[in-house]
Amino acid sequence: MDYEHTDILIADLISNNFLNEERFAKAFVSGKFRIKKWGRNKIRLHLKQKNISDYSIRSGMEEIEEEEYLQTLSELVEKKVQLSTEKDPWKLRVKLQRYLNSKGYEGDLIRNALEDWLAK
Repeated sequence: MDYEHTDILIADLISNNFLNEERFAKAFVSGKFRIKKWGRNKIRLHLKQKNISDYSIRSGMEEIEEEEYLQTLSELVEKKVQLSTEKDPWKLRVKLQRYLNSKGYEGDLIRNALEDWLAK
């Protein structure tokens, strides 16, 4: 196709809501959080790499409920602890922190989740 026809086709897809950046962002956020258990930082980074607008990213992030987010973080801590063979609690804490950070969770939430785990 030539550029003129391509532009017309893309404009038509956008006007008929087949191409929708905000809908994509919401679906991406929902899938990465619920299926892959990614945190907000990692999701935001991947959306920015796909050149998604800040507005669409904010809109997509609204798909994550705070209570569900904190519950998922707590479940990840419990699951990782059960799978770990580390005996030293401080080394385990460092491993957990590194793991959760790589999943894209915020540092303050990680610290709170680990403190809750240690208090048990």
